Amino acid sequence: MATFNENYVGKDATGLLNKAIANTSSIEQGGFTMKENQKGFANIRIIDGNQNLWHNDDGNYTSTGDLDFASKQVTLGFKKLNHTIAKKDFAVNWESQDLAVGATGTIQGQSADAIREECLRIVSRATDAEIWTSLIAEAAADADVIDVPLNVITSANVVAELAKMTQAYSEKSNMLGQDVIFYCNPKVVSMYNTALGTQGDNSSVGFKASDFEGYRFVTSVEIPFASIFLTPKENMFFMVDSTSDMNRFAILDQSLTTGANSVHLVANASYAASYARGSELFYGLQA
Repeated sequence: MATFNENYVGKDATGLLNKAIANTSSIEQGGFTMKENQKGFANIRIIDGNQNLWHNDDGNYTSTGDLDFASKQVTLGFKKLNHTIAKKDFAVNWESQDLAVGATGTIQGQSADAIREECLRIVSRATDAEIWTSLIAEAAADADVIDVPLNVITSANVVAELAKMTQAYSEKSNMLGQDVIFYCNPKVVSMYNTALGTQGDNSSVGFKASDFEGYRFVTSVEIPFASIFLTPKENMFFMVDSTSDMNRFAILDQSLTTGANSVHLVANASYAASYARGSELFYGLQA
């Protein structure tokens, strides 16, 4: 990311934006194929037509001339976040002396690190929210997306409802055998764990399922409980313009400017999340 000389307790904020995006829940769990250093827009290259796989994986060389490629263009946009945090909000967790200011008026010691980590969390959460807001809107408007009607999920029916999606995937997908992922709210997985315990399949205290029928879970609190996606990882892309001079992560100590007892977070980043092929995205929407 670009380097900026901000007044965050006299420290250089270089790298904090990279760290915030990398810590985004969906990305940290490996839910997306990453495309970095994109400029303005990104092309997702896909094989056109009905193919058993998007690439030849039998170990034999296949000329790209034998494959019909198409590109989906995705426009990157700048996301802006402005957030003010009162220093008193940290008083519950840190001793008063840690919140004291030095001779220069800047935040000192542990409270500086605490505020930095809180700002990283805010940006990560906002990035995750933006990812799923845009993806859900895109999927809802895409006629190629495979809709799988679901009942409202409970611990009593979660196995049957998730099975509806895996059955639809096995019947209609042309990408069988890939790294296929359930993208859902953590509450869905919690209900599945409860169901396993009720059925006697969960013999270990504290056990948490990582997959359903071999399809692994990637969870985010920013995915609405009513929405569940099932698709291969290589169908899901996160594209970021990590070289833009407009990228910014600044934690501004307001006591140095306005005199306010707060810090102001400013974060700008250029990115987009999208999927390549709607016909490989299975969208379970609870009625």
